[in-house]
Amino acid sequence: MAKHLLAAHQIKAEKKMNTQQAVVVQQLNQFYHQAQAIGETDELDAQILKDHLNKTVITKALISIIIVRNLAYTIVEWPEFHTLCQALNRQCKGMITTTHSEIALRVKEA
Repeated sequence: MAKHLLAAHQIKAEKKMNTQQAVVVQQLNQFYHQAQAIGETDELDAQILKDHLNKTVITKALISIIIVRNLAYTIVEWPEFHTLCQALNRQCKGMITTTHSEIALRVKEA
């Protein structure tokens, strides 16, 4: 039924969490807060941030913004650009190209 609602009516039906799942989520939250209290969440936080990065999507979005807004290909060489990207997700270091020649190739492909 959930698939039909999404496909036919663009309605996303939320799955109800059963009791066991609710307890697990509550325990995980409690463990995370305990780790946070003693300053032991840096590695976990870094992995979570890194897991949400998709290099292909990042590159496509970068190419799109360069083309649509007529930005210089050399934007990827600007330290300020990389500072902005890392301010949004500090784990993006190394995920965004730093050579404008690669951007030129990707623009030609697009």
